[in-house]
Amino acid sequence: MSLLSETALPPDSETFTADELNEGQEPAKKRVSFHTLGCRLNQSETGVLARSFEQQGYAVVPDYARAEVYVLNTCTVTEHSDA
Repeated sequence: MSLLSETALPPDSETFTADELNEGQEPAKKRVSFHTLGCRLNQSETGVLARSFEQQGYAVVPDYARAEVYVLNTCTVTEHSDA
């Protein structure tokens, strides 16, 4: 048993493709979110990465659940760390 009838749209209604509906609009930007672990250098590097993504047409969003790309920026301490 179907909850929708076979003729959900009136017979004279028009249907449109997604391309037709979006005609004349800018395409939606892909979204990227960042999470940074580590020292101040990592914070600075995340800023550089974010600007690079923006230059490539991405929108930086704070909510990782809304992002298509999620960047986890961390490091490995190779010498004495800054305290």
